[in-house]
Amino acid sequence: MIVVAFVALAAAGTIGRGQLLRLNRPDYPLGTLVANVVAAFALGLLHGTDGDTRVIVGVALIGSLSTFSTVVGELVAGSTGRAAATYLGVTLVAGVAAAWLGLQLT
Repeated sequence: MIVVAFVALAAAGTIGRGQLLRLNRPDYPLGTLVANVVAAFALGLLHGTDGDTRVIVGVALIGSLSTFSTVVGELVAGSTGRAAATYLGVTLVAGVAAAWLGLQLT
């Protein structure tokens, strides 16, 4: 049963990320930013759960939703100078703030 839940959650996270990536524009990867901020918030919410739930939901659902490798790829391939620094800064600040908010709600 745990394997089925893991696979289902991983599929849901992947589908969610795919939908959010539709928000990406050539000049700004908004969908990637939203996916990562939502994932950070969800990880904060998971903090108060038991270990098994945290691992299964955190790795399967949130791991498949978050897109750190995509952030790095977008920074290397599409952004230069100030735009790259701004995107990275917004990603980090918004992600930490979202995780903090999730922690506060648990």
